[in-house]
Amino acid sequence: MNFELQKQAVERVKYYIDLARSSYNIPRFDCTIEFSYKLGRSAGLCKFKSKTGKITVIFNAVLLPDNKEDFFNATIPHEVAHAVDFYLRGKSDHGRNWQSIMFNLGANPKRTHDMDTRKSAKGGLFLYKCEVCSAEVELGKIRHNRLQKDPTKYSHACSRATRLVPTLNFIKSL
Repeated sequence: MNFELQKQAVERVKYYIDLARSSYNIPRFDCTIEFSYKLGRSAGLCKFKSKTGKITVIFNAVLLPDNKEDFFNATIPHEVAHAVDFYLRGKSDHGRNWQSIMFNLGANPKRTHDMDTRKSAKGGLFLYKCEVCSAEVELGKIRHNRLQKDPTKYSHACSRATRLVPTLNFIKSL
Protein backbone atom coordinates (compact mmCIF):
# COMPACT_ATOMS: atom_id res chain seq x y z
CA MET A 1 0.00 0.00 0.00
CA ASN A 2 1.36 3.40 -0.97
CA PHE A 3 0.63 5.57 2.09
CA GLU A 4 2.47 8.59 0.72
CA LEU A 5 0.34 8.60 -2.43
CA GLN A 6 -2.81 8.21 -0.33
CA LYS A 7 -1.73 11.16 1.85
CA GLN A 8 -1.29 13.22 -1.32
CA ALA A 9 -4.77 12.17 -2.46
CA VAL A 10 -6.26 13.21 0.89
CA GLU A 11 -4.55 16.61 0.55
CA ARG A 12 -6.01 16.94 -2.95
CA VAL A 13 -9.50 16.13 -1.59
CA LYS A 14 -9.04 18.85 1.03
CA TYR A 15 -7.98 21.28 -1.70
CA TYR A 16 -11.17 20.62 -3.71
CA ILE A 17 -13.36 20.77 -0.59
CA ASP A 18 -11.85 24.17 0.31
CA LEU A 19 -12.44 25.35 -3.26
CA ALA A 20 -16.06 24.18 -3.06
CA ARG A 21 -16.54 25.80 0.35
CA SER A 22 -15.46 29.19 -1.00
CA SER A 23 -17.42 28.79 -4.27
CA TYR A 24 -20.66 27.77 -2.56
CA ASN A 25 -20.24 29.67 0.71
CA ILE A 26 -20.35 26.47 2.77
CA PRO A 27 -19.34 27.22 6.39
CA ARG A 28 -18.24 23.71 7.31
CA PHE A 29 -17.86 20.57 5.26
CA ASP A 30 -16.78 17.22 6.67
CA CYS A 31 -16.43 13.95 4.87
CA THR A 32 -14.65 10.70 5.58
CA ILE A 33 -12.03 9.61 3.06
CA GLU A 34 -11.28 5.91 2.57
CA PHE A 35 -9.23 3.74 0.24
CA SER A 36 -10.56 0.33 -0.73
CA TYR A 37 -9.29 -2.70 -2.59
CA LYS A 38 -12.88 -3.83 -3.19
CA LEU A 39 -14.25 -1.24 -5.62
CA GLY A 40 -13.66 -3.39 -8.68
CA ARG A 41 -13.59 -1.21 -11.80
CA SER A 42 -14.94 1.91 -10.08
CA ALA A 43 -12.31 4.59 -9.51
CA GLY A 44 -14.27 6.14 -6.68
CA LEU A 45 -17.54 6.24 -4.82
CA CYS A 46 -19.36 8.82 -2.72
CA LYS A 47 -21.86 7.64 -0.12
CA PHE A 48 -24.37 9.81 1.67
CA LYS A 49 -26.44 8.75 4.66
CA SER A 50 -29.48 11.01 4.73
CA LYS A 51 -30.38 10.22 8.36
CA THR A 52 -26.99 11.27 9.72
CA GLY A 53 -25.79 13.53 6.92
CA LYS A 54 -22.51 11.60 6.88
CA ILE A 55 -20.60 11.73 3.60
CA THR A 56 -17.94 9.14 2.79
CA VAL A 57 -15.69 9.31 -0.26
CA ILE A 58 -14.00 6.03 -1.18
CA PHE A 59 -11.18 5.67 -3.71
CA ASN A 60 -9.92 2.54 -5.46
CA ALA A 61 -6.55 1.74 -3.86
CA VAL A 62 -5.70 -0.67 -6.70
CA LEU A 63 -6.14 1.90 -9.48
CA LEU A 64 -4.58 4.90 -7.71
CA PRO A 65 -0.84 4.04 -8.03
CA ASP A 66 -1.00 3.49 -11.81
CA ASN A 67 -3.32 6.44 -12.48
CA LYS A 68 -2.18 9.26 -10.21
CA GLU A 69 -2.78 12.06 -12.71
CA ASP A 70 -6.28 10.81 -13.61
CA PHE A 71 -7.15 10.47 -9.92
CA PHE A 72 -5.89 13.91 -8.95
CA ASN A 73 -7.42 15.76 -11.91
CA ALA A 74 -10.61 13.80 -12.57
CA THR A 75 -11.60 11.16 -9.99
CA ILE A 76 -11.03 13.25 -6.87
CA PRO A 77 -12.94 16.32 -8.13
CA HIS A 78 -15.64 13.96 -9.48
CA GLU A 79 -16.25 12.43 -6.04
CA VAL A 80 -15.88 15.77 -4.20
CA ALA A 81 -18.51 17.20 -6.59
CA HIS A 82 -20.85 14.38 -5.53
CA ALA A 83 -20.11 15.13 -1.87
CA VAL A 84 -20.85 18.84 -2.38
CA ASP A 85 -24.01 17.99 -4.33
CA PHE A 86 -25.13 15.69 -1.47
CA TYR A 87 -24.37 18.46 1.02
CA LEU A 88 -26.32 21.10 -0.93
CA ARG A 89 -29.29 19.04 -2.18
CA GLY A 90 -29.34 15.83 -0.13
CA LYS A 91 -28.88 13.78 -3.29
CA SER A 92 -26.49 13.55 -6.22
CA ASP A 93 -26.42 12.27 -9.78
CA HIS A 94 -24.51 13.24 -12.91
CA GLY A 95 -27.05 15.94 -13.83
CA ARG A 96 -26.74 19.68 -14.26
CA ASN A 97 -26.09 20.46 -10.59
CA TRP A 98 -23.20 18.01 -10.38
CA GLN A 99 -21.85 19.20 -13.75
CA SER A 100 -21.95 22.81 -12.55
CA ILE A 101 -20.01 21.87 -9.43
CA MET A 102 -17.42 20.07 -11.57
CA PHE A 103 -16.98 23.20 -13.72
CA ASN A 104 -16.58 25.32 -10.58
CA LEU A 105 -13.88 22.92 -9.37
CA GLY A 106 -12.11 23.36 -12.72
CA ALA A 107 -12.69 19.76 -13.78
CA ASN A 108 -14.26 18.12 -16.81
CA PRO A 109 -17.73 16.81 -15.86
CA LYS A 110 -17.10 13.37 -17.30
CA ARG A 111 -19.12 10.51 -15.84
CA THR A 112 -16.73 7.63 -16.53
CA HIS A 113 -12.98 7.05 -16.56
CA ASP A 114 -10.64 5.42 -19.07
CA MET A 115 -8.27 3.70 -16.66
CA ASP A 116 -7.00 0.19 -17.24
CA THR A 117 -9.02 -1.78 -14.70
CA ARG A 118 -7.74 -5.29 -15.38
CA LYS A 119 -5.82 -5.35 -12.09
CA SER A 120 -8.89 -4.49 -10.05
CA ALA A 121 -11.77 -6.20 -11.86
CA LYS A 122 -13.52 -8.59 -9.49
CA GLY A 123 -14.38 -11.87 -11.18
CA GLY A 124 -12.40 -11.03 -14.30
CA LEU A 125 -13.51 -9.33 -17.49
CA PHE A 126 -15.74 -10.43 -20.33
CA LEU A 127 -14.97 -9.36 -23.88
CA TYR A 128 -17.75 -8.09 -26.15
CA LYS A 129 -17.79 -6.54 -29.61
CA CYS A 130 -19.86 -3.51 -30.61
CA GLU A 131 -22.13 -4.27 -33.59
CA VAL A 132 -21.91 -0.69 -34.86
CA CYS A 133 -18.20 0.25 -34.68
CA SER A 134 -16.65 -3.21 -34.08
CA ALA A 135 -14.77 -1.96 -31.03
CA GLU A 136 -13.87 -4.50 -28.37
CA VAL A 137 -15.53 -3.72 -25.04
CA GLU A 138 -14.45 -5.23 -21.71
CA LEU A 139 -17.24 -5.67 -19.19
CA GLY A 140 -16.94 -6.67 -15.56
CA LYS A 141 -18.91 -9.48 -13.99
CA ILE A 142 -21.86 -7.31 -12.89
CA ARG A 143 -22.42 -5.63 -16.27
CA HIS A 144 -21.87 -8.97 -18.01
CA ASN A 145 -24.59 -10.57 -15.86
CA ARG A 146 -26.98 -7.64 -16.44
CA LEU A 147 -26.38 -7.87 -20.18
CA GLN A 148 -27.15 -11.60 -20.10
CA LYS A 149 -30.55 -10.83 -18.52
CA ASP A 150 -31.36 -7.85 -20.75
CA PRO A 151 -29.29 -7.24 -23.91
CA THR A 152 -30.56 -3.64 -24.14
CA LYS A 153 -29.11 -2.70 -20.72
CA TYR A 154 -25.74 -1.54 -21.98
CA SER A 155 -24.83 0.57 -24.99
CA HIS A 156 -21.42 1.43 -26.35
CA ALA A 157 -20.22 5.04 -26.54
CA CYS A 158 -20.66 5.16 -30.33
CA SER A 159 -24.45 4.77 -30.19
CA ARG A 160 -27.26 4.74 -27.63
CA ALA A 161 -28.99 1.82 -29.36
CA THR A 162 -25.91 -0.35 -29.72
CA ARG A 163 -26.10 -3.98 -28.84
CA LEU A 164 -22.97 -5.73 -27.71
CA VAL A 165 -22.18 -9.21 -28.95
CA PRO A 166 -20.18 -11.58 -26.73
CA THR A 167 -16.94 -12.81 -28.27
CA LEU A 168 -16.87 -15.88 -26.00
CA ASN A 169 -13.63 -14.68 -24.51
CA PHE A 170 -13.19 -14.37 -20.77
CA ILE A 171 -10.24 -12.29 -19.67
CA LYS A 172 -8.92 -13.17 -16.24
CA SER A 173 -7.87 -10.49 -13.82
CA LEU A 174 -4.16 -9.74 -13.90
